[in-house]
Amino acid sequence: MLYYECKILLTFKEVLFVDTNLSDVQTFQIVTVYAAYIILILSAVCTVFMLISIARQGDERRKHILLKTCTHTFLIYTGILFVDVIYTIFFEKYGNFAVENTPIVSLGLIAILFTISLSVNKRRYGN
Repeated sequence: MLYYECKILLTFKEVLFVDTNLSDVQTFQIVTVYAAYIILILSAVCTVFMLISIARQGDERRKHILLKTCTHTFLIYTGILFVDVIYTIFFEKYGNFAVENTPIVSLGLIAILFTISLSVNKRRYGN
């Protein structure tokens, strides 16, 4: 009788242990999904801001700021693509984890980089 009680108690503890691990995994997945939504919304806002900033007319200083911003964004994104290509060539075939580079992710990343670069250049050159 004591053997069966210990076995039931041990089984109950294992179920509780599995539930807590499952709870942690679900919490991580929920946080990841919400983070992806936040990044998607931030990318959409930055894309609209980028298009409005490029379309507005201005004086020579504003054009200089936009030129510097576009150049910095292009160079940074080219570096990111270079690292992505190197990673794909050397490491992706050996691992089980693959990251896809979709156009929406690329556009969002460019918009966020442009917004950050524009704010830095506006602060540096005054506007």
